[in-house]
Amino acid sequence: MEVQSIGKFGESGYRVTAQVVLGATVPPEGMGRLFDCLSCAASGVAEVANLIHQREGGASIVMTESGAGPVGCVATKEGRVWVISARPSLRLAQAA
Repeated sequence: MEVQSIGKFGESGYRVTAQVVLGATVPPEGMGRLFDCLSCAASGVAEVANLIHQREGGASIVMTESGAGPVGCVATKEGRVWVISARPSLRLAQAA
């Protein structure tokens, strides 16, 4: 996953990440941008879940109203289970 500089130092946002929790391990995946609010990050969770589902097949579900924030799950045909979530992240200072 790439690190990018966005916004002013100290601003917070939400980063969407996906990782395998069951099955053959692969590196975590994520979006290269931060979302301003948790409800905005829900669209990112849905987008990443959909991309993994299209790429690997299987079944997917996204819950945008869970108590811990949006979360997605993809169970692939190859037996992997991915969990996609939005987590708080600190934005880095933008290079001048």
